[in-house]
Amino acid sequence: MLPGWDVSHEDDIQIERISGALTNCVFFVTKKKKFHDHKKPLRVLLRVYGHGVDQLCDRQKELNFLEMLSALKIGPKLLGIFKNGRFEQHLESKSLNSNDLRDPSTSRHIAQRLSQLHNIVNIFPPPQENIKPEVWVNIDKWYPLALNTIFS
Repeated sequence: MLPGWDVSHEDDIQIERISGALTNCVFFVTKKKKFHDHKKPLRVLLRVYGHGVDQLCDRQKELNFLEMLSALKIGPKLLGIFKNGRFEQHLESKSLNSNDLRDPSTSRHIAQRLSQLHNIVNIFPPPQENIKPEVWVNIDKWYPLALNTIFS
């Protein structure tokens, strides 16, 4: 499924769970051995879908959207999709703090990327049929679930 990932032994990879995902279990999967064409070990993101989450989101629509973002180089490349999850390109990143956000060049870069994201409708126009906005589709799906939820 992943080119260059011919792993012969389980010790050849390292799996590290990442926190913060709302509906999935997310892991960094790192191939420990370095090769001459890579300066760093290969690393991908593994996303395993949570049980019963299909009631909250439409995975096929999510994948279609991610493929569009990937094509525009706004999001990570989808490397492999399987029944209950996917592999994505690992993008080096860091969490920004309030001082980072006050930096004009950082804020400008964020604004440019958000503009690209919001212009996706100009590049991939929505179908012309009378389609209900996704937010209302989700509310119609989630509202009955919320009514049946018992809070302690």
